[in-house]
Amino acid sequence: MDYTAVVDLRSYHPRERLAWIDMTLSHLGRDEDMIIILEHEPEHLAARLAERHTASLIVEEIEAGPEVWRYRIAYHRAPD
Repeated sequence: MDYTAVVDLRSYHPRERLAWIDMTLSHLGRDEDMIIILEHEPEHLAARLAERHTASLIVEEIEAGPEVWRYRIAYHRAPD
């Protein structure tokens, strides 16, 4: 499956990761999504994103460890 953006967060300091997610989300258009890649399970990611974004987000687990975790993130948009 093709995604609009793939962000491998393993190479970023943990304090920078949410900013990278926010920046990438700000560039997503309708029907676009992103994949984030982490080296651990992001326990509070969905809640933290919901606090920062007024639009509803879909956070879907694609792969769950033990070495790599992948999540698909997209805006939940109402149909036209």
